[in-house]
Amino acid sequence: MEYKYSISVQLPNIGTLEFEADDIDAFMKGFEGIADLRKKAIDLFTGQESSQVPIGVQEQYPNIGKVESYPDAVTKLLLHPEWGKEPRSLNELHNALAYNAIHIEKMTLGSMLTKLVRSSRLSRVKKDGHYAYMIPLQQRQ
Repeated sequence: MEYKYSISVQLPNIGTLEFEADDIDAFMKGFEGIADLRKKAIDLFTGQESSQVPIGVQEQYPNIGKVESYPDAVTKLLLHPEWGKEPRSLNELHNALAYNAIHIEKMTLGSMLTKLVRSSRLSRVKKDGHYAYMIPLQQRQ
């Protein structure tokens, strides 16, 4: 009995890519190529980088478990005993949320962070020429 390995991937604004192989090694190589192509297509058509966290970088983000809302997720990240010790940039927060399977547009996250700063739930400081966010010291206890 001979097996066929196949996959179908939907690409936004392009269509469907289909790939079929007779052996698992060829299938895995083709699958990796399709995954790279899919990511590039999404980046191209959305005009931004994908929110996927690069392999090998994932270990630096804390696992925050289940959350009720985006502000709750950001607060949990910044209250983490190790990771929340220093102010975190928009990109760091975006990647940490993606690592926790919480997907949010960067512009939406930026707006939310501004609202959290205005409501005094977060502090904003300059770090390496960019804004970074942290829980105010009086709220950390």
